[in-house]
Amino acid sequence: MISRSLMYLTLVLFAAATVCADEPLPPHVQFWKNLDGHWTYKLSPGDVEGKVTWRLRTRGNTLMGWFTDSNGVVSTEVSGWRADEKVLVVNGFGDSKNYWHLRFPKVTGTSVEGTATGIRPDGTEYEGKFVGSLEDGNVYRFSVEGKTKDGKPLKFQGVFTKETRDTVSNDQWKTPWKWLLGSWDVKRSDGTSARVHWKKPNEHAEMLIGNWKESDGTELNEVVGWHPDSQMLVAHAYGEKGAYFWVRFNEVVPGKLKGFFGNRNAKGETKRGAIEVEVVSDGVVKSKMTASDGTVVTETLTRAQK
Repeated sequence: MISRSLMYLTLVLFAAATVCADEPLPPHVQFWKNLDGHWTYKLSPGDVEGKVTWRLRTRGNTLMGWFTDSNGVVSTEVSGWRADEKVLVVNGFGDSKNYWHLRFPKVTGTSVEGTATGIRPDGTEYEGKFVGSLEDGNVYRFSVEGKTKDGKPLKFQGVFTKETRDTVSNDQWKTPWKWLLGSWDVKRSDGTSARVHWKKPNEHAEMLIGNWKESDGTELNEVVGWHPDSQMLVAHAYGEKGAYFWVRFNEVVPGKLKGFFGNRNAKGETKRGAIEVEVVSDGVVKSKMTASDGTVVTETLTRAQK
C-alpha cells in the first residue's frame, strides 16, 4: 500500500513538473532573454555609436543595461514588469543629465510598442511614440517619433547588432590572471600613489587577491573575479576607516577593459564614474577614470622591479 502511494505521488510530481517545464515564458521575459548579451549600436541623426551590455537580474525579473557611447556618455538602464498594470517599464539615466522613461503596454517576445519621454544628452526634452523590434535575434531596431518640449517635430532611431560569442576568444576574460600577477607601483595624476600586489590563491583559481597600500597610509584588500552569467570582470576592495572601491568591467578584450567604478577614501569622499584600462606592455598598464562630475584621474601602473 505504501509503495503504491509513493508511486502515485511520484507520477503526480512528475506530471506537475512537466506542466511547469512546458509553460511558455511571459512575453516580456522572452523579450529580455532575446536582448541579454553584448551589443553595438548606432543612433541617428548624429551618427552616435556605442556599446551596451544587457543582463537579466533579480532572478530574471529585471533587465539591466550598461551603455557607453562614442561621445563618452555612460548610462545605466533598468527594465521591470508592472504586473498590476501589465506594462513593461524602462528607466535609464546617464552622466550628461540625460534620461529616458519608456512604457510598453504592447509586448511580444520580439517587439515592444508604447511611449517615450526623456532628455537627450544634448539637452533636448522630448516625448513621443516608441516602436522596437528584433530581427533574426541579432538585430534590434527602434524608432521614436514625437515632439520636443517647445512643440517641434522630433524623430530618431537606433540599430543594435548583437556580438556573438564565437567572435570572442574564450581566453579573453582570463587575461587579467596572466598579466596582473605580481607587484605594481601606481602613480596617479591627482598626486597620489600606491603599491599593489596581486596573486592567485592557488594554481587553478580563476580569481585574484590584491593588497593595496595607498600613499595616505590606507591599506585595502581586494578580490577580483569573473561573473560568467553577466560576462563581467568584477573587483571589490575594503580598507580602514570605511575606505573601499568597486569596479565592474562589462567590456573585456585582450589588453583592454572598460566599465564603471565607485570608491570612498578614508576621508569619506566618494566618487562614481567610468573607467578604461589598457595594457601598454608587459610591465606598463594605464587607466583613466572619469567621475560623474567630469573629473578625470589617470593612472600609470609599472611592474615593480624584484
